[in-house]
Amino acid sequence: MRGLDAIHILGDHHEGPAELGRAFMTPAHDDRADRAHTLIERVAALLEDSNALRRALERPRCTESARVESERLLYFALTGAIEAGLVRTVEELLNVLRLAGEPVGPMGEEWLARQERALTRERE
Repeated sequence: MRGLDAIHILGDHHEGPAELGRAFMTPAHDDRADRAHTLIERVAALLEDSNALRRALERPRCTESARVESERLLYFALTGAIEAGLVRTVEELLNVLRLAGEPVGPMGEEWLARQERALTRERE
């Protein structure tokens, strides 16, 4: 996955994975959920900034001296490394969100059914 793909996935889309992650939070965790959502948005913004800067540093200026070129290439490499780390972070975020949205499997379904039956008995 490249940087822009991850940006679009984690962007401010109301139906995107960031909202999916918030959907699993209970009202008691609302402040923490808001802070986590803000952090995810900041990671996406950093990735977008890093991607734009890396693309700008990729193109040399026509009157660039050797010193300026070496400095530009250094920052190009540093920005590329930052972007690569952010992409890995976003991929890990998406893996967590995917796991949170997957079915719980047979054992989990059995446990949930038992909990539901217990709650139903308590309500009666």
